Amino acid sequence: MRVTISSLALFACVSLAAPAPGTAAFQPETRTIDQIYEAAVAEGGVVTLWHGGDEKTQQDSLKAAFEAKFPKMKLNVTVDLSKYHDINIDAQLANNNVFVDSVVLQTLNDYPRWKQEGVLMNYAPLNFDKVYPQFKDADAAYTGLFIISWGYDTRSTARHYHC
Repeated sequence: MRVTISSLALFACVSLAAPAPGTAAFQPETRTIDQIYEAAVAEGGVVTLWHGGDEKTQQDSLKAAFEAKFPKMKLNVTVDLSKYHDINIDAQLANNNVFVDSVVLQTLNDYPRWKQEGVLMNYAPLNFDKVYPQFKDADAAYTGLFIISWGYDTRSTARHYHC
């Protein structure tokens, strides 16, 4: 079930589930979103997402959009600071009781560590090959979701007065 449910959570950075022993690192997705949706509904239709942030309601629009697009599905979203989510995920992993399907965090250092620990599901959605290599893991263990750029503001704040 985790493979299909997590596949439907295409908006997420990472899915928490290790590939089955002896399988290839990942197989590119070949199913359409409609096929994934129907399979996910048949498996229970619930996706649990933990999203980094500081306001409990800041992903309400994401939940509404997801459930409007996939009306037979339920998206459980928990928003909290990334530094708390990663600790709670580590506790789930330590207790062998992972119930989160996908996570979107700002604590980027967690993803390579979790990959090294073998706890991430390697998943390459359709068009994964079109994502720039700098923004994804080569083995499809995780990928960037947002790119935020901080630039310089070169506008002058000096005022010019004429007499």
